[in-house]
Amino acid sequence: MLKNKVYSFINILGLAIGITCCILIVLYIQDERSYDKHHADAASIYRVATQLNAGGNQSTMATSPGPLAFALKAEYPEIVQATRLVNPPGKQQQVVVFQNNTYFETDGLLTDSTFFSIFNYKFIVGNPGQALREPNTVVISQSMAKRIFREANPLNAVLTIGENDYKVTGVFAQPTNNSHIRANFFTSVYSKGLGEYVTSTRDFIGGNFIYSYIKLRPDADAKSLEAKLPAFLQKYAGDRMKEAGITKSHFLQCVPDIHLYSAIEHEANANGGITYLYMLSSIAIFILLIACVNFMNLSTARSGKRAKEVGMRKILGAYRSTLIRQFLGESIILSGMAIVVALGLTLLCLSVFNELTGKQLSLLNGLSLFTISCLVGITLFTGLLAGSYPAFYLSAFQPIKVLKGIMVTHIAANFLRKGLVVFQFVISVCLMAGTITILSQLDYIQNKNLGFDKEQRIIIPLRTRQAQETYLRFRNEISTQSNVLSVAATSSYPGAFYAYDTNFIPEGKRPDEATNCKINIVEPGLIETMAYQVLAGRTFSAGRYQADKDQSVLINEAAAQQIGWKPEEAIGKTLKGEWAGKQWNLQIVGVLKNFNYESLHETVRPMVFITQEPQWFEYAVINAKTGNWQNLLQEVEQSWQKYNASLPFEYVFLKDEVQTQYEADRRLSKTIGYLTAIAIFISCLGLYGLAAFTAEQRTKEIGVRKVLGASVTSITTMLSTDFLKLVLLGNLIAWPLAYYGMNKWLENFAYSIDLNVRIFVIAGLAAVSVALFTVSFQSIKAALANPIRSLRNE
Repeated sequence: MLKNKVYSFINILGLAIGITCCILIVLYIQDERSYDKHHADAASIYRVATQLNAGGNQSTMATSPGPLAFALKAEYPEIVQATRLVNPPGKQQQVVVFQNNTYFETDGLLTDSTFFSIFNYKFIVGNPGQALREPNTVVISQSMAKRIFREANPLNAVLTIGENDYKVTGVFAQPTNNSHIRANFFTSVYSKGLGEYVTSTRDFIGGNFIYSYIKLRPDADAKSLEAKLPAFLQKYAGDRMKEAGITKSHFLQCVPDIHLYSAIEHEANANGGITYLYMLSSIAIFILLIACVNFMNLSTARSGKRAKEVGMRKILGAYRSTLIRQFLGESIILSGMAIVVALGLTLLCLSVFNELTGKQLSLLNGLSLFTISCLVGITLFTGLLAGSYPAFYLSAFQPIKVLKGIMVTHIAANFLRKGLVVFQFVISVCLMAGTITILSQLDYIQNKNLGFDKEQRIIIPLRTRQAQETYLRFRNEISTQSNVLSVAATSSYPGAFYAYDTNFIPEGKRPDEATNCKINIVEPGLIETMAYQVLAGRTFSAGRYQADKDQSVLINEAAAQQIGWKPEEAIGKTLKGEWAGKQWNLQIVGVLKNFNYESLHETVRPMVFITQEPQWFEYAVINAKTGNWQNLLQEVEQSWQKYNASLPFEYVFLKDEVQTQYEADRRLSKTIGYLTAIAIFISCLGLYGLAAFTAEQRTKEIGVRKVLGASVTSITTMLSTDFLKLVLLGNLIAWPLAYYGMNKWLENFAYSIDLNVRIFVIAGLAAVSVALFTVSFQSIKAALANPIRSLRNE
């Protein structure tokens, strides 16, 4: 190591960086695999999901109807317990009031008293088995208790949540384990409001917004139970499904598998993905392979330096197996040194990695048996893989030939060395092309015309009944401000969850030809405020409000297409449906051009727009025309406090809300970008070492060429060309592989860029430029050397 400082540094640094990537990914994988495994008998807990085919739309949902869970428990003895979980639609944040102090609390869920007998939560105060048995009771998290009650005992205190009062019956410790259920407080499902609907409904078809969980006996077979579900559904809802013209089925999802293996509609929270884990793991392994390739290349390239040592050892009685063990031992020692450096690099990089992944990973907290096993495995794998070929190659030297100074250059060794360089750049170019593709797709998302204007729009949540009741006065007051173009209210907006949907039977169609549509409840003027485009007919107007309410409907282009109408043909037609406990017979007065109200991962689905009373409005939308946001927001806040003195003013910009849908894609882009830079850096480290060795081997040749008149440019070109040929070959192999991989990734988007040659040419030119810079540095240094010094020993 001391005699060959540069090569030792390159080997250890390259291996250390590769191992660092692997350690970080191991920590990430360990965290992702830990979801919901802390619950007792976790493998026996299942979520009942739904597959629904209604009106030509097929949906696979994590949710199910209200009566399903306990009906299954009553029907099948293998189910020992059941519970339901409800995330109130449109209530990402809820207003909590205690002693005239107002708090915004997120992640409030409704659930049954049986919830804590299935899922493990540590209670600090209260009895988990009894806590939610009574109506209007609530169990809160430790952090929420500290925020509201400070050091006081919260038990039996009364909190006002939304419009109802709830008695605190328990406090649970802040969960330290990962779960697909993220909750800050639980209210009893037997309470007023939404809970009344959940507990009273007997509809096995509609109301698919409830998470149903069951726990099986340890000896029960989930597949056998799942096979019984079609008969169960036919018994409870067969006639109703036939009447409504829909088909439906249920299936079971093992709770510990949900985070990594479930990516269906209405997930409780954003899940991870096993494909993402495979992708990161593959990249980390490839980066480690690149580092191992450097080790193998430099070891075989410098084999002549150790040839006499091998010859002497063999003459003195060393067996080939002894030499193999020696060289593998050296490799494992270097790998051990690299892993020590890698642990230090991991500590330095963890904060950046946590920011990329949105995690709070810790090396010390992550030191489980799994992690330690992985570290030992990585050390041995790296050492054995990196040292395997050099060990077998060097130990095969013939001692007589070596000691006579006869060194035969093995074609196989040269071919392997060049092949390994090509392999490195195949990986690097693939990663680079992938990074460029992802960035291009994100840019496309940023600039695509979504069918509405997201600029200069402010969203203000109407979280309480008071805010909804005073909305009209609030709207009228802020509409007079010079920087406000218009204000309108809605039940949802693009980028937020659209909670309502139902089947509508179009005029002239049978019930089994119904079209499932999302429902957006809007105030007249919302269409203009959001700049939705009208293809045919008219929009709602304030002058026709009473006439339009309960009688008129707007539909989007997707709804007209699915029914089979052209936009002009739809005007005047009727839609019949049942929703919110009443029958609807609505006349279509307008058709809107499709707009992307969900992310570009999804196609635009049918939607209808209806007008209703203010209590249905969840958000106010302001269309502003200002560059001085501070003054405008201060004026709006003053008006808000005038009508909602007890409710803090809050707002978001529509543009930001739309972009949050692509947070996971941005993280993927950044992560792959960093890993690409690391892969290229390690590849160039090896290229630098090989270039230095090549220049060293050809020192006298370069000296002779310079004496005979060769220029610095010609010598630099000569030394660089061989390496550039390998990089170019790597490009040619990488392009089709990258095209295939990126094409598969883009299939996740309903709207995406077209892959073109430019992406791969840019990636290739970048790889060639970096390689050329790396090699040229050594080549120019060799070309500028004094030929007298290189020839003085001749």
